[in-house]
Amino acid sequence: MIVAVLAVLTALLTGCASPGTPAPTSTPVPPTSSAQAGCGPAQVHIAPASAPAEMCLAVGATLTLTSDASELQPWTPLTSSDPAVLSCVSDQHADGSVTGACMAQAPGTATVSTGTSAFAGDPHGPPQYAWKLTVTVQR
Repeated sequence: MIVAVLAVLTALLTGCASPGTPAPTSTPVPPTSSAQAGCGPAQVHIAPASAPAEMCLAVGATLTLTSDASELQPWTPLTSSDPAVLSCVSDQHADGSVTGACMAQAPGTATVSTGTSAFAGDPHGPPQYAWKLTVTVQR
């Protein structure tokens, strides 16, 4: 997309040169942001047995997460493997779902995770689902 914008700008500037005046020879420089395109705010749906692809966020961007309902095995609160990189807050709901937001704090990589609690009839049993998403935060 940047190449297309540069081509249009070059064509416009070349057309604006007055007769006998050479066209500008400098090439516009693209923005210097180091964050990849698409590293912005994002929304992710948490579902049993889903395995989301890794994603990126720019520092300051927010990741919004919502899960399916799970009354018998409620989703646990969202946690970040590195809150200095990605800090998360979440709410558990009566239907067993969890919603939350994670804010990109500093460059680095962190994993957001949640899972379903042990079955209500067996409080010492294992959780049925574990869910995680790796997030790379860039400037």
